[in-house]
Amino acid sequence: RKRYSLTRLPQFIIFHLSRFTKNNFYMEKNPTIVTFPVKNLEMRDYINLTGTGETGFPTEEEVGEMSVKELREILTRQKVNFADCVEKSHLVDKVKDEILETFVTKYDLLANICHDSPPGQKKEGSVSPLEAGSYRVHVQNKATEQWYEIQDLHVQETMPQLVG
Repeated sequence: RKRYSLTRLPQFIIFHLSRFTKNNFYMEKNPTIVTFPVKNLEMRDYINLTGTGETGFPTEEEVGEMSVKELREILTRQKVNFADCVEKSHLVDKVKDEILETFVTKYDLLANICHDSPPGQKKEGSVSPLEAGSYRVHVQNKATEQWYEIQDLHVQETMPQLVG
């Protein structure tokens, strides 16, 4: 099982789940149901601020207990200028003010692409699910917060609970 960590969070995150595997006989879609929140996907547990391999967001207490070297590494990784910091307390304050207070760790879903394959695609001799299935996309109009489902030229309103 793979686990990833991030040292910085970008403005947008794109997740691609590889759902198809090919063996000697046919291509098969992984039927595992994947659920995810439409609003407030929390990425705090996947951030590796220190570069040590440990993930999770440090608390203010933990920041206060860090060494000067660790604090400088965090500020450097996050591209925060700390040239004006002379003492450790200044570095601690800088990390708290510039990172802990302002770091956005929650994401809202903007779009989702789904592949629907017809039943019975696992049988030998059948067409590849990539060729036989269809794709649909869910997108949100941010101004109205209305979700739409689009498949080919057909567009219809949908509820956020049905996205995915």
